[in-house]
Amino acid sequence: MGGLVSLDLAYTWLVGTIPASMARLCNLTYLSLNHNGPTEAIPSGLGGLPLIHDLDLNYNRLRGQVPFRKEVVERLGPKLKLTGNDGLCLGSEIVGTGLVRLDVDGCISDNVAQSLARDGSVVSSSGSSLRLDSWYSVALALLPANLLTL
Repeated sequence: MGGLVSLDLAYTWLVGTIPASMARLCNLTYLSLNHNGPTEAIPSGLGGLPLIHDLDLNYNRLRGQVPFRKEVVERLGPKLKLTGNDGLCLGSEIVGTGLVRLDVDGCISDNVAQSLARDGSVVSSSGSSLRLDSWYSVALALLPANLLTL
């Protein structure tokens, strides 16, 4: 299966853990596992796939820290799809990447949000969602919630 280039397993009722062995699919450029039921952490090896350019993990029940290095997040850019995974947490891997858009539900620490603002990256949030798409949103993301209702 090392020659596999594209794998779309969206809406296939997969549950449990994403197999770490998927990281051996070294020619994979597209992987979609959206709208399934994996409940564990994202295997760190997925970010190590050398040719991956589109990774869709939307709407599962993934949790834990997003395990990808900064250069992986940078390479995937808007093709890294993590929305609908309330248990995922973003860390410093997104600071300094120059991303213009990333949708993710879950936790983001205040220091990461502030670093993104200082870095010139753009942030907005709605509840626990983070979306990078406009400079105007940086101010909104960093304002206390009670000021946004004025």
